[in-house]
Amino acid sequence: MRLKHLSCLAVLCACTFSAAAFAEQVDNPAYTGWAKYKPGTSVTIRQTMDMPGMGVMQQTDTVTLVEVAADKVVVETKGNMVMAGQATDIPATKSSIPAKVDKADELTSSLDAHGGSKPVVKDVKAGKDTVTIGDKKLDTVTQEFTVESKPEEKEKATGTMKTWSSAEVPGGLVKAEMTMTLPMAIKMNKTVIEYSVK
Repeated sequence: MRLKHLSCLAVLCACTFSAAAFAEQVDNPAYTGWAKYKPGTSVTIRQTMDMPGMGVMQQTDTVTLVEVAADKVVVETKGNMVMAGQATDIPATKSSIPAKVDKADELTSSLDAHGGSKPVVKDVKAGKDTVTIGDKKLDTVTQEFTVESKPEEKEKATGTMKTWSSAEVPGGLVKAEMTMTLPMAIKMNKTVIEYSVK
């Protein structure tokens, strides 16, 4: 059952999904955030997930730009995960980030490059904030919204999310926080801890 609940969480955190033929297509912020850099540019992201009965999982990923094309960018992600005191290396995987996405997916496009099923986004509030990464202070744009699984999803889940974005950081995403309210209380934080521009 817990694995099913974690599957719901993955649904809400995912960012690149298939587009319906009739959906309005817009520039993908995740693509734009990478496409202006040269291959070799990288960003390191630390994620923590607090799950009832399972403790805190911490994952650190380094995402490196491999290829830039007119219709997509290709990134390679590798890292490690620590859960219940056990460390596990995560093998390197490559994924494509398309230049265009459905307008409905625009807000969540920078969260993850591994794919999945898009959540429904509602009640969006925009703002501004300053975030510090190392010795750099970044002016960011914030987005707060509620997310829920699509009606056709068997496992239902809802939650709230806030993202911080900056054009100075490869990929665009600086920070993300999510709290699940159903089917169980889960907290997730995702933060860029360093980046290197080529």
